[in-house]
Amino acid sequence: MENRILDERLFHKNDTPPIPWFDRFRISWEVASTLYFLHNAKPKSIVHRDLKPSNILPDKNVVSKIRDGDLSTMLQSDFASTSTIYKDTSPAGTLCYNDPVYQRTRLALGMALLQLFTTRPAIAVTHVVETAIENEGECVGKWPIDEAKELAYLGLSCAELRRKYSQGFKNMVLPVLERLKAVMNEAQRSTYMTRHTPPNHFICPILKDVMVDPCVVGDGYTYDRRAME
Repeated sequence: MENRILDERLFHKNDTPPIPWFDRFRISWEVASTLYFLHNAKPKSIVHRDLKPSNILPDKNVVSKIRDGDLSTMLQSDFASTSTIYKDTSPAGTLCYNDPVYQRTRLALGMALLQLFTTRPAIAVTHVVETAIENEGECVGKWPIDEAKELAYLGLSCAELRRKYSQGFKNMVLPVLERLKAVMNEAQRSTYMTRHTPPNHFICPILKDVMVDPCVVGDGYTYDRRAME
């Protein structure tokens, strides 16, 4: 991938530039969506047993992919049971990333979210975030405070021993990340418009703004349909 691996971008290895907060929100959503897709695969669920930043690959647009073929097929997908069976032949995973939620519910997401949020090593990252919240610490940079806290709480919740997050992944985890993704989209659009001047032919002569629904009219010029209506 053009942007190598997420681990290098997070820790600025080889002088790589930092990842803006809105891209971190989107990466969180992309990773969670991928896990949800795997968990709901048919005919049998699939579990990624070693989710961590070094297994997340951002492309040239910082859209993330997940690598590492160390996957496990779930033979009995009853999360309420303590005897769930997996088709695997050897221990897998990396220390710190196999958090209690992974052990109980196969949801290895919390540590990745917290690292995306803090840009810190996995060891003791939950303690760092909990302490910052208790002391009402502030985000470095231009993070929106309320949304940053929401992401922090979500990461901590996923890293806790709470079985309900396997049963309510679709209803409890993804909706939060969907909201954060919507905030990201708006922030990214505003940032782009601030840094880049669009070509004149993108601008509606009446509204003086980028056209959403351009249409050519009798005078030979193009206008936004809103202006014409």
